[in-house]
Amino acid sequence: MMKKFLALVVVAGLFVACDFASESTKLKPDVDVTYVNPLGWVTDYFDTTSYAMIDETHFVPRNSVDSHLERLVWAYYDVNDNLFFGPFELALYMKIPGLTGDEAEPDTAVLFSVPLPLDTVRSYAFGNDIYEIKAELLYIVEDDYGWEKEDTAEAWFGFMITPLE
Repeated sequence: MMKKFLALVVVAGLFVACDFASESTKLKPDVDVTYVNPLGWVTDYFDTTSYAMIDETHFVPRNSVDSHLERLVWAYYDVNDNLFFGPFELALYMKIPGLTGDEAEPDTAVLFSVPLPLDTVRSYAFGNDIYEIKAELLYIVEDDYGWEKEDTAEAWFGFMITPLE
């Protein structure tokens, strides 16, 4: 009788363990961009700067899944939401630890110095008399557990081009 009871306990324990394991593998990274500095760039026709520099981008995890920033995908849109250049990818690697404690004050991962090319932005603006352009920034985050589950954190970056007088 004791062997049957122990066998039943073992089977129930395996069932609970497998159910817990299958639930935990369903988790995927959940990361938000909470801060971008600067939010935009001002340029003109005579500016020789080749890149607009995003100095700081802050990422905050929303769950306990450890992840890493894998790449940045960006594309340029004019003021009428017409895609005119891109999308492009930039390979990145930055560790983003999951929540470990207080959700009110989560750990923040900071990415520094991301360049965005300006030459095409200026060429498009002056060629089409459109002086407000935006870049959609899609930060692709992948889990650190080898499950290849991804999340996308989105941000926007603006360009103001001073027209020729």
